[in-house]
Amino acid sequence: MTVRFILSDYVEQAVAQAVYDKLEDGTLPLKIPECKGVVAFGLTLRSL
Repeated sequence: MTVRFILSDYVEQAVAQAVYDKLEDGTLPLKIPECKGVVAFGLTLRSL
């Protein structure tokens, strides 16, 4: 059984609009244009 939260659909749609990049150190920053100020960094896309 999959648990769904009130914001699950919103978050999924926002992440679908995410912009990824690859920095010189190999990390991947993720920005979501619709969510100003939200930035995540990870070593793989799965870790974001």
